[in-house]
Amino acid sequence: MSDAGASPNRREILKGALLGSGILGAVGATAYQFRKSDETELADPFAYDIEAYKQVDPALHLCHEQRPSIELGLQQPRRFCLRQGRFYVAGDNAVVVLDKSGIQSDVFALGQPPYCLDVDQQGALFVGFTGEVHQYDGGGNLLKRWEIPSEAARLTAVVADADRVFAADAGTRLIHVFDRSTDAYYSIGGKDADGGYDGFAIPSPYFDMVLGGDGLLRVANTGKHRIETYTRRGELQSFWGKTGYGVEGFCGCCNPISFTLLPDGRYVTCEKGLTRVKIYSRDGTFNGLVAGPDQFAEHDAICSEYGTGCTHGGMDVAADVDGVYVLDPYTRRIRVFRFNEST
Repeated sequence: MSDAGASPNRREILKGALLGSGILGAVGATAYQFRKSDETELADPFAYDIEAYKQVDPALHLCHEQRPSIELGLQQPRRFCLRQGRFYVAGDNAVVVLDKSGIQSDVFALGQPPYCLDVDQQGALFVGFTGEVHQYDGGGNLLKRWEIPSEAARLTAVVADADRVFAADAGTRLIHVFDRSTDAYYSIGGKDADGGYDGFAIPSPYFDMVLGGDGLLRVANTGKHRIETYTRRGELQSFWGKTGYGVEGFCGCCNPISFTLLPDGRYVTCEKGLTRVKIYSRDGTFNGLVAGPDQFAEHDAICSEYGTGCTHGGMDVAADVDGVYVLDPYTRRIRVFRFNEST
């Protein structure tokens, strides 16, 4: 097992928790003002100015944004995926299908809000609701459903292969796995005191995963600021990631909120709070930026207004050989980033 970053100390953890919960991000140093008897303000010992991290070296950018972006026609786009050259977008009470030029080809009405989705190699659509996963055929006809056996369920990601359906549940902090042929069920990520495993740390409703071409499951363990790799039976193989405000690390209560894999196996990650889209190598080495905080100023401002760890409106990401695509819930668009020639 390997970790690309050093373990954070207690002070770094405390700062990260305060920033992620919105305390420092929303109200700044006023939350921790100490005064002498003469009312002279002392410096805030926990104040941390993240403004310095919102400006990044232009040389770190591996992509440039292509205009115009793709308009979705949804009031609340939530998650999306890119399959066979088409975008499938979950939002409002529907799934919208568009080609890469933004031309809409299908709309599947669902009757309730979808929170995540996936499309398998045969074109079957899997949609995650609060506590259920539904499978549809290419025409939008319901074929099957799987229910999560917990009232606390809050599904945030779903992926499927030929044999299994995986549903990431931020409510129970587990990944539920269903056998597609027998409906057998098991979970990944439960605490194991004897084995020294304390489970997934998921402080907010962001809990993403990707099933790689090698059959291994990559999972964003957001509270620990790292991406972990598991077998389909839930055996932890490796992890990478480090806590830090610098561009190489992940900060706040819970990042990265979403990620995907490039065709060459590299990672593309999205963060909230200090909004960044970044590329890492297969072993977790920072490669560079797709887009920096200066391109998402309104997102950080809105995130601070919530004051609850930015529990609404996080971005999602997809990628292919042509570039990186970011689902932006604030503009209600898919923003397109093309690779620079040297990338």
